[in-house]
Parts: sequence; C-alpha cells; structure tokens
Amino acid sequence: PSSSAVSSLGTSTAYDHSVDEDPEIFYRQLVDNLTQQGRLEEALQIADENLMDGAPDDLIVKLIRSNIDDKKRLATLVGRLNDKERAAEYILQSLDHWDIETCLDSLYMLQCYIAIDHPIRITVDQWQQQLAIYKDIMAIQPSRPAGIRCQTWQTLREQCKQDGRTVIRVLASNGFHQIARRLANYLNIHEVILEIEETR
Repeated sequence: PSSSAVSSLGTSTAYDHSVDEDPEIFYRQLVDNLTQQGRLEEALQIADENLMDGAPDDLIVKLIRSNIDDKKRLATLVGRLNDKERAAEYILQSLDHWDIETCLDSLYMLQCYIAIDHPIRITVDQWQQQLAIYKDIMAIQPSRPAGIRCQTWQTLREQCKQDGRTVIRVLASNGFHQIARRLANYLNIHEVILEIEETR
C-alpha cells in the first residue's frame, strides 16, 4: 500500500506491515475506516480499485442514503448491492417520505433486480400497483373530481384507506371508469365494481 493510503487510516489505527503480503486486508481496513469517517466517495473509489469483490454492502447502503434524491445514482447503487433484500427493505421503509415519481422509479429498479419468486417481490409489486393507480388519479388534475384529496399520494392513500368506496364512486360518476375499477380491484371492494358496470 502507498504511504498516502497508510496515512488515510489515521493516527488511531496502527499499520501492520504484515498486510503487505495481502494488500486485500489492508484496503478492506482502509475502506472500513473511511466509511466510519463519513468519507464515502473516497472509500468507494478505493474499494473499486483495490478490493476483489468491490465495495461492501455497508458502504453502498450509506451511499444510497446520501444519494436518495439522485435517481440515476440511486439505481446504480441499488444494483451494486449484493443483498437485494436489504436494498428492498430500505426503499420500502422510505416510500412514505418520497414523491410519487421517486417511489415508482425505485420500485421499478427493485423489480428489475429481485427475482419474481423472491418473498419480498410480492410486497414490491403490490406497492408498484398501488402507486401506479394513485399516479393516474393525481394526473386527472386540474379537472379531478371534487371530493378527492390528492395534494400528495400520501393524502390520497389515506383517503382511500378511510373511505375507498366514496373515492371509487366519485371517479366512476365523473366518467373515470377504468381508474375506478382498478382502484376497486386493488382495494378488494367488489360490490362497487358492479356499481361501476351499471353506470356505464
């Protein structure tokens, strides 16, 4: 390892010259140290250049958290995680804090990376289905029917939870039958689907 790399370990970390025989050990220690210091981009560069397996998941997760608004970078980072379930869990926990476009983009990434038969894929697909419906309802604006609150997808979801039947009926009565039917199917309110068919 170079002297500059050694100095990057900091004075609190003793340098064991025996690692010269196995530089992988040294650079793994260096990456861990830089990650703990919050020097994430430096850690990533060193990991990519010197570690056989590339950057460890702990570093990638921290980078994901610091690049959450950069969709392109986020996609790349999620794709690099060895543990795709870990990536999914983090994204699913963060959905409530994101706008609908970021949510859908992130869910699409997970659908690309996670196998169809993986247990967490069911949750990912359900979220994608739900948010796609909310996006279409919100796109009705500015002519959206009165009585539907959708300043954000979060407020729309809350209204659907509290009184989904009313939202469905309002959509159907204003001619948005397809969206109403999709929402009724998602919410599993079958009797309202019959009402929609009768109004057509």
